[in-house]
Amino acid sequence: MTFLIAMALMAGLWWAAGRVLAQEDPPPGPPLNLTATPSGWTNTQVFTLTWELAPEDGDVVGAWYRLDGPPATPDDGTFVSTTNVITGLGPVAHGQHVVYVWLQDAAGHADPTHVATTTLYVDIIPPGPPLDLAIDPTGWTNALTFTLSWTPPADDSGIAGAWVRLDTPPSASDDGQFFPGERRLEDLQIPHDGEHPVYVWLQDIAGNASYTQTATVTARVDRTPPLPPFDLISLPDGWTNRNSFTETWTNPDDLSGIVGAYYKLNAEPNAPDDGLPADAPDRATGIVVPGDGRHTIYIWLRDAAGNADHRKRNVEIDAFWYDGTPPVSQVTFQGTMGASGWYTTPVQARLAATDGDPASSSGVERVYHRLDAGAWQTSDEVTIAEDGVHILEVYARDVAGNVEPTRTFTIAIDTQPPSTMYTLTGVLAPSGWYTSVDTILDFHVSDATSGPAGVRYQMDDGPWQAGDHIVFTQDGRHIVRFRGQDVAGNLEPIRTLTVSVDAHPPTTAYTLEGERGDDDWFTSPITVSLVPTDTGSGVAATYYRIDAGAWLSGTRFTVAGDGERQIAFYSVDAAGNVEVSYPVDLRIDTQPPAPPLAVRVTPSQWSSTNAFTVTWATPTDLSGIAGLYYKIGEPPEGPTDGRFISNTFTIVGLEVPTEGEFPIYLWLRDGAGNVDHQRRATGGPLRFDATPPVTTLSLEGIPGLFGWYRGPVTVTLDPIDLHSGVAETLSQLDGGPWSLQRTYTITEPGKHLLVYRSVDVAGNEELTHTATIRIDPDPPAAPLAVSYAPRGWNTVNDFSLFWQSPLDLSGIAGAYVRYDAPPQFPGDGEFHTGTGAVHHLRVPGEGRHDVYVWLRDVAGNDDPATAVLLPQAFWFDGTPPSTEITIEGTRGENGWYVTPVTLRFTATDETSGVAAVYHQVNSGAWLTDTSLTLSQDGVYTVRVYAEDVAGNRESVQEITLRVDQHPPMARITGASAHVDTPDFVVSWSGWDVGQGSGLVSYDVQWREGLTGSWRDWRLATAQTSAVFHGARGKIYAFRVRARDAAGHVSEYSPPTWVSVDAVVNGDFDALFTGWNSGGVLERAVVPVDGPAGIRDEAVRLGTPDYERTVEPINPGCATPPGCVPVGAAVISQTIQVPPASSRPHLSLWYHIFTYDVMYSEYRKRYYDTFEVTIVAEDKEYLVLRDGNPTQNYGELVDLGWKFAVIDLSKFAGQTVTLRLSNHNRWDNLLNTWTFVDDVQVWGWAKRPRVYMPLVSGGGEPSSAKVERIPSPTRPEEGLR
Repeated sequence: MTFLIAMALMAGLWWAAGRVLAQEDPPPGPPLNLTATPSGWTNTQVFTLTWELAPEDGDVVGAWYRLDGPPATPDDGTFVSTTNVITGLGPVAHGQHVVYVWLQDAAGHADPTHVATTTLYVDIIPPGPPLDLAIDPTGWTNALTFTLSWTPPADDSGIAGAWVRLDTPPSASDDGQFFPGERRLEDLQIPHDGEHPVYVWLQDIAGNASYTQTATVTARVDRTPPLPPFDLISLPDGWTNRNSFTETWTNPDDLSGIVGAYYKLNAEPNAPDDGLPADAPDRATGIVVPGDGRHTIYIWLRDAAGNADHRKRNVEIDAFWYDGTPPVSQVTFQGTMGASGWYTTPVQARLAATDGDPASSSGVERVYHRLDAGAWQTSDEVTIAEDGVHILEVYARDVAGNVEPTRTFTIAIDTQPPSTMYTLTGVLAPSGWYTSVDTILDFHVSDATSGPAGVRYQMDDGPWQAGDHIVFTQDGRHIVRFRGQDVAGNLEPIRTLTVSVDAHPPTTAYTLEGERGDDDWFTSPITVSLVPTDTGSGVAATYYRIDAGAWLSGTRFTVAGDGERQIAFYSVDAAGNVEVSYPVDLRIDTQPPAPPLAVRVTPSQWSSTNAFTVTWATPTDLSGIAGLYYKIGEPPEGPTDGRFISNTFTIVGLEVPTEGEFPIYLWLRDGAGNVDHQRRATGGPLRFDATPPVTTLSLEGIPGLFGWYRGPVTVTLDPIDLHSGVAETLSQLDGGPWSLQRTYTITEPGKHLLVYRSVDVAGNEELTHTATIRIDPDPPAAPLAVSYAPRGWNTVNDFSLFWQSPLDLSGIAGAYVRYDAPPQFPGDGEFHTGTGAVHHLRVPGEGRHDVYVWLRDVAGNDDPATAVLLPQAFWFDGTPPSTEITIEGTRGENGWYVTPVTLRFTATDETSGVAAVYHQVNSGAWLTDTSLTLSQDGVYTVRVYAEDVAGNRESVQEITLRVDQHPPMARITGASAHVDTPDFVVSWSGWDVGQGSGLVSYDVQWREGLTGSWRDWRLATAQTSAVFHGARGKIYAFRVRARDAAGHVSEYSPPTWVSVDAVVNGDFDALFTGWNSGGVLERAVVPVDGPAGIRDEAVRLGTPDYERTVEPINPGCATPPGCVPVGAAVISQTIQVPPASSRPHLSLWYHIFTYDVMYSEYRKRYYDTFEVTIVAEDKEYLVLRDGNPTQNYGELVDLGWKFAVIDLSKFAGQTVTLRLSNHNRWDNLLNTWTFVDDVQVWGWAKRPRVYMPLVSGGGEPSSAKVERIPSPTRPEEGLR
């Protein structure tokens, strides 16, 4: 029971005036779609709960909630005055907690069983260290990318990812780089070579992480390929025919250690793996060369990290000499070659052999042969003269011991031709002609040595062909030429034979000339021509006769006169052969037949069937009547201008081409084919009408819709027939009697059925037609029980109406709808089809609308007076709300913020009102707060939208915010510690911390020496390298700072030092540029294999042209080029030595070749040496002297490449002259020369290159003896 109360205070509750209440209203149902924010695991202990209300729970004023247990009573929890949200719920302890929420209405009703639940997930404990931490690759590698894997420890929220730091332990939980992943991290980048500790600690899904819970592994990176091997030795030595070789060598030092090697034969390698792997790090065994010859081997190394550089290879030229191919003998035969391998003259055989390319084989030792199993001989010619078959065996042997397999040659000799006989078989006539059909010529050949091969013959100047049997199949006089041939190809002289053959009588053909008719009849006289032929002796005479008359001689005659005739003929040839005669029958008819007689057509009147019968009688004719031509409608214009039918006197089922009246024309053709269309008869006409009449119905009255009329209707029937004419029209109304009436007037409302048809004179009857005449003059009544949907606010302009239709004669077709004002006349609205409902109605605008609805019947009648009003029925709000976003924060440059950023959201809606505002950050969860603060560096995509009460959702607004609160970092990266030229490249780089704004420019400064002032070099530049123009002998420092897009500027980096070489062109790539040269010995810049085995330019002091030049070999130095001049080859350069603070040093590579000693213990004086001196302040200082340290001379000594480092502190800051010299002292004997390369003067910023050089020709890499003494005075001459 319900009742209305005014505003009053009852039982301590306030009631709203005009509100309808139920005495027994139930408490609210449970909240719908209860959601907690944050929704998953979190280390935040404060939550927000949101839900939706059921439509019937519109009077909810608050909610109760309880944690970790269902409520027992309506108030067993915490109450919050709200309708759909609880904020600030907490703090919630660590763990999983079920929260129970139930609602309370304005009447105070709350039911703890109408509860909704959701789970809160809180994890505030960081995870322990990763278990079983492993790194892949585990050992040394040349890749900078690693994969980490581990077993995650137990954690309530689960592992979200890992933090990683290289080389040093972390000092904070975020002191590293974070990688997502529960148990695996891929693409870990290591910055440079070496062994790197990797510290790993975990972060759980709730965001907890502790840098104290770390585990470590080690990443080992070596990206530098090994240097070349040295001391290469190949085995076996010299030529061998066994293709298996061994190469050994000595390996240099390497960071990760040498574990393998590659080798390649005969060509420079093009890639690190362009070779075969050696079976040990210091040797390769079982080497198989690709073929005969001398083979060069290239060797390069692979270290434990997998580095290999084919450019750092060593080479041994002509290391392996292999000849595994036996020589090949050649036998050439001189003589006349016949057929089938037979010679027809004596034969001379000449013997030789080759052993491949002379550059790659050991050469032929000799060639062996024997004839017909005789003794083996070594002569190079053999003569064979006797007829018969001979066997020659040959083989060759090379110097390496390879023996060619024995080769066998068969030599067949036949110098004599064969002999041929013949026989003829057949019937020979007295005239000398063979008249038998099986005349045969056979040949018989004989030969004593190679045997008969056959006969070749030519018939009648035709082609020569092989065969010993000829059958003459053609008559005539035949000329046969023939000669025999033996297997060796010897031919006897040509012989000639004549054979005459005629085995067949002549044949006579004939031709007939005249007009041919049908069935072998001629329609004119016939001329006969006889054509006799004979391929043998020729035709003698031809005879003929007509109709059993006398035989006459001739070949052309004429047969005339109608009727059936006969001729016969034959011929005789000169050899007496007589042809058998045979008769030929001829028929002649020259007259066409007369017209047909007694023509009759059935039926003779109009017919509705297109099938007629025509009959006639035929006259007599010589060749008989073959058939009849007929044509319908038009007379024929030629003998065959009609349709032909054969052997009949009747046409049955004749059809005319269309409806109407048509005459028929007939004429005959006889058996000989004679026909004349002028001799014709005419019949008919043929009358045909197959189309029934057509009756047209017309209606007059007030038309409605869908075939209905809204008043009386007049019906008129109008028949028509095009050929035989209308006979009658029959009609029937509403089932009454059939009538000949053609007009009706109908006034009664309802549906009326009219049936009608017509018949023509030919008897064609029209199909019966029916017509329904519908009359409904009255509009329908008002709709009943009108309702609508949806109710309340709707975001889509789409509504439906429902009603019950009243009775109506033509039925309800649909309804008219009008909004916000009553209709004024019929049709004053939007019409919608439907019998009890209409859908997809659209109101004219947003808001609440009155709806008027009335019906229209199928006939089109409607009455606006019957319209039903639905006040304020349709509520439409299709416009979403609008949200204004306000941004607070300090802007830097280029759109970046340099402080935390706060966003505030304000939404408005003009119709149904705002329900909530939602925002999302970087694809995270959607939240309903009206503000947001971004406090971490990075680029954020913030999406915002509002939703109104009607459910319209605003299009998502998306803004991008960039936050960078930290300056970048920079350093000098690409400056070499030592450079050869004063113009050199300095490189720098930088990076932005975390997810900053990125670098935009650099400031680079430099200073000279250790204490100079810093000077600007490149300011606000985007370049990362530039050429610095310095001076020789100077030391420069460089530092850099970076500027990011947000405007932050870093501190300057620590200085990086560069020492500029004081020596010009110390590598001699520009010949003697920068150097002075002099002395009696030759100086030249030449290419040479340098210390690293790489071909490079170096200066040569002295020359090897004199070789050792000792007196017993070249007495008096008379042989060019003469004796070695006594003196030196000297090059020098004035340089500025770096200051003492830079600890200056001189370094160089040199390579001495000598036949002499450096110092004679017997003479107590120096002989041939290489020396380095410094001239400073007019004083000369010897800083290096080297040569052959032994007392042995006369043989070439190769001291190998040596690397010298000399301290120049004594000359620091001075301008001095550097001299390099090669000396040949005291005599003109025992030559010495020296190669020098890579001369450098450097400060402390340079570290000398240290590696094991390639040494060839003896000697070992070492530092030379360094002496700092004044140049000694010249010792006294004397013996060594």
